[in-house]
Amino acid sequence: MDQKMKSVYIVTIIVLCIFLVGCGSGKVPPGQVPQFSVRIMAYNIWLGAGVNPASTVQRGTNMDRLADLISLVKQANPDILGLEEVTDWTSGNPSIIEQFASEVSMDYYLAPTSRGIDNAIFSKYPILEVENLSEFVGYSGALRAVIQIPDGQALNVVVVHLDPIDQVLRSCQFDRIRRIMETYQDEPSILMGDTNSLPSDPETSYLTQGGWELVQSELIDNIFVLSRQAWSAKPMCIISNIPLPNCVLDTGISDHMPVGATISFYASPNSSGMPSSLTQTPIADCNEK
Repeated sequence: MDQKMKSVYIVTIIVLCIFLVGCGSGKVPPGQVPQFSVRIMAYNIWLGAGVNPASTVQRGTNMDRLADLISLVKQANPDILGLEEVTDWTSGNPSIIEQFASEVSMDYYLAPTSRGIDNAIFSKYPILEVENLSEFVGYSGALRAVIQIPDGQALNVVVVHLDPIDQVLRSCQFDRIRRIMETYQDEPSILMGDTNSLPSDPETSYLTQGGWELVQSELIDNIFVLSRQAWSAKPMCIISNIPLPNCVLDTGISDHMPVGATISFYASPNSSGMPSSLTQTPIADCNEK
């Protein structure tokens, strides 16, 4: 099979899975209508989408790709967006992040990290509460936000960028986030971003053993959900090189692909169960080996 036919074959399979099979994990009783749905997307934009090519933290060729990023986000049209490697976005007047938020019509919160490779969350809905988790999980960074969805419920959203090199450190980071989020396990929660781990990697179990379930994966960029309520998910169709109807076209803005889904929550309980008690063992310091 030549390369062109192979690409068409792969895209065809992806589209069939998304549009014919439909929802991902659900455990939802037949015929039940969701209480609310939210369209989310996470994207590691590779060192600020090149807004400052002269920056000393840049590596290799890094042309300004901000306009392409804005176009992609408008096409994807998420309700909530998490970005990683938001580098140099506080520069300018107005700042890059203010310009971006205005272009996509979203509120935002920027969580700085010690390396300056920051994380950010953007939302069409009110952001009620924010917390920078970077000091707890290590220098790569994470944030937590509470977002008020249209029906009045509060939704916890965690955006992460975990360590790219050390598996032991990533295990600590997963474990620390799981323990932090145990406080909010009675509320629906979403975790998304660059975990630098495949869902099958051993360190991911530190998250999933706390009741987090995989929603969607794009290699090391992942979305998980923690919910006592039943839920279902329809993956966002994101492809490169071959435009298709109802799919977001990624034009190579980053060395990562975006990952997205529409997640629906229901009144019935989640049949997969949830942890019944909080973890009692001490929490490790992820800044130490």
